[in-house]
Amino acid sequence: MSSGFNQDPSAIESAIDITDESTGDSTVADPQGANVGSGEGAAGYTLIKEFNVTDLSTTQAAAVEIAKGLARPACVYLYGGLGAGKTTLCQGIISALGNTSPVTSPTYNLIQEYPTTNSVVYHMDLYRLNEPEELEFLALADLWQANSIFLIEWPDKGIGFLPQATHVIELDVDQNVEHEQRSIRLKIPS
Repeated sequence: MSSGFNQDPSAIESAIDITDESTGDSTVADPQGANVGSGEGAAGYTLIKEFNVTDLSTTQAAAVEIAKGLARPACVYLYGGLGAGKTTLCQGIISALGNTSPVTSPTYNLIQEYPTTNSVVYHMDLYRLNEPEELEFLALADLWQANSIFLIEWPDKGIGFLPQATHVIELDVDQNVEHEQRSIRLKIPS
């Protein structure tokens, strides 16, 4: 089966830079967890901005900054564990882009559509996807237009059936601080 996107499916299996907080060492893993290299910008992604957020208001401020930098069409892959704040960040980005309706989690629907001032945002949560081929039923290639923005949580579940990422966002919760703190790293292809 084909995803309908004109790209090399192997490019979807983009590497993710993972930093060991205890040593500061950086390794790069593919979405399936296999090491593929190390170093800043490895596997074709460059860190362009890092936000350290401590509450909803600082998360929303980060979302506004991220939204300002999204040229259309944009495909944003969001990586982070359960409870890392992916959906909250997406809600902020969608609101910052001009959506005025309530933004809900697409966990059970897989996809929610939000018209904004100059674009249409498709927020996807692929956590419950059993097989990447299930994305064929969503007709994503038909939704991918000049003014589209895809915000995709758990993109590793859709490998081979998604457009290539124009941005990667990694979210981590810092367990070593007294007050909850999250790190949001925005990367673009090199």
